Amino acid sequence: MTMSQIALSAGRHATSSAPALPPQQDGGETLFDLYNRHFVIVPADTAELKRKVFNLRYQVLAEENSYLDPADYPDQMEFDEYDERSEHYLLMHRASNEAAGTVRLILPDVSTPGDELQFVHHCEMPDLASHVPFVRAGEVSRFAVTKAFRRRLTDGSIVPDVYDPRMGQPPKDDEVRRLVPYITIGLLQGIFHAMVKHRLSYVTMVTEPTLLRLLQRFGIYFQALGPLVPLYGWRQPCGRELRDLQADVAAERPDVWDILTDRGRLCRDLLAYAP
Repeated sequence: MTMSQIALSAGRHATSSAPALPPQQDGGETLFDLYNRHFVIVPADTAELKRKVFNLRYQVLAEENSYLDPADYPDQMEFDEYDERSEHYLLMHRASNEAAGTVRLILPDVSTPGDELQFVHHCEMPDLASHVPFVRAGEVSRFAVTKAFRRRLTDGSIVPDVYDPRMGQPPKDDEVRRLVPYITIGLLQGIFHAMVKHRLSYVTMVTEPTLLRLLQRFGIYFQALGPLVPLYGWRQPCGRELRDLQADVAAERPDVWDILTDRGRLCRDLLAYAP
C-alpha cells in the first residue's frame, strides 16, 4: 500500500475538525437554506455560459496559479478536447451575480480503450479497467474556485451589496465568510446533477491531496487508484461508487449531504438506477 493509499483509507478515522458552521438564524434556518440564499449551481449549457467557464478557468489556471502560460491563451479562454464530451457547471453568487467557481464532468467514451476518461492517461494503476467500471464512470475535472472571488467575499468588498431578500438588510459579515469552504460542496452538487442526468454511478478524479483532506472534513472519501502522479505538482488519482460516497456523507455530515444531494432529491434518482 502506498503512502497516499494509507492516507486515504485512514481518512474516515481521522479526527480533523470540520469548518465552523454558520450560526443558525432566527427561526431555525439550516445550512442548506443559508447556502441557497447565497449560491446557486448553474449548468453552463449555452455558448455565453461556456465562455464564462473557459474564461474563469483561464483566470484560475493561468493568472492565479501559473499552471499555464498566459501567452498561450491570447483570448483568455482555457479549453481542451474533453470539453465537447463534458457537462459544465458554474457556482453563482446570487446577489453579485459573480461566478465563484466552475467544474466539469467528463463523460465516458468506452469506444476508445485507453481514453475512456482523461485521468486514464495519468493513472499508474495496473489493470485499471478491472477497478473502474468505465461504462458508468464520470470524471470530475477542471475544479476551479477563484481566489479573487474568495478575497472579495472575505475582505468585505462584496458583502455591503449583498441583501437578504427576506429581511431587506445586509447579512452579517461572518455569515457569508463562513460559507466560503462550502463553495466546494456547491460545485460537487453540480457533479451529482451531471452523474444522475447521464445515469452514471462511479465518480473519479485526479486532484491535490489538500483537496482530498478538505473533502474528508465534509465526510467525503475517495479510494486511491494507484500512487501519486506528477501533474502540476503531485496529484492523486482516485474514485468511488457514488452511492457509497453519499452514504458516508449522510452518516457523518447530514448538513453537507443536504447541499450535495439537494436535500435527497438527487440521491433518490441515483438509487433508482445505481447497482
